[in-house]
Amino acid sequence: MKTTLLAGLVGIALAPAAFAHGLWLNVPPVTDGATLNIELGYGENFPHGEPIPAKRQHIFAPIELLGDAERRYSFPIASEAYQFTASEVPAGSWLAIATYKPTRWSVKEENGKNRWQQAGKQQWPEAFCMENTMYAKTVSFVGAPGKNAAITRPTSVRLEFVPEVDPSTLKTGDTLNVKLLANGQPLKNHQVGIAYNDPSAPVKKSAGHAHHHDHGDTSKFAHPSLAHTYAYEAASMKDVTDANGVLALPILNKGQWVLMTAHDTPYEDKAACDLHVDETTFGFTITR
Repeated sequence: MKTTLLAGLVGIALAPAAFAHGLWLNVPPVTDGATLNIELGYGENFPHGEPIPAKRQHIFAPIELLGDAERRYSFPIASEAYQFTASEVPAGSWLAIATYKPTRWSVKEENGKNRWQQAGKQQWPEAFCMENTMYAKTVSFVGAPGKNAAITRPTSVRLEFVPEVDPSTLKTGDTLNVKLLANGQPLKNHQVGIAYNDPSAPVKKSAGHAHHHDHGDTSKFAHPSLAHTYAYEAASMKDVTDANGVLALPILNKGQWVLMTAHDTPYEDKAACDLHVDETTFGFTITR
């Protein structure tokens, strides 16, 4: 196991990692027969979700909750509500999926400041355009973990984590192997941020959505504005996938874990946009 990650985890006493401008899901496991709570996390206040502004609700696909044998639930983002409940959910493991659909955002410097618009280059000439997607998967369970092939199967999105096993079956001291896929291919030697939340700790609500980060050297990015998207690089905990695109994560404590990363590739039609910018997260809870 990589000593850099282990040292970082121990040294910061498993404090939460930085989480900026991201998408994730909070789905705590529940006892059999209890109501399953699903929270869409969007923004900068991990582990707490933020209301989805009305003007952005159309960007989000309905949240999907997938069980074994093609059992599924769907929760449309139709208001500023970002918390949902599912009652009478059968026992076993479940996979929750959230999707921020491909959306073009362009930036242009005006009067020394970056100005953003939800537009492509044809709508806003001479701007730098990024087509952004976000994809979040979280594993949970009702009663006890059970068979669910969807958890370890790729979903064929542009960027995703695929675990080797259902992480709900693991315990403290185990190692979770997760493959990172970009367009279906292993993404090797790629940095991953790691967030941890102890649900038993006192709740500390963050301030509202803010955009005040010191990202340091932004010269390695295709555009300086990507520093905000790639803010997971400042995470207290981070590691790198190996030559096969696999991240080996030591499970050092019970609680909520979230892996997060981003990846950019050139856009095919430069007259329309400059980059594909894909972000993805994978969450799970260790209960023992």
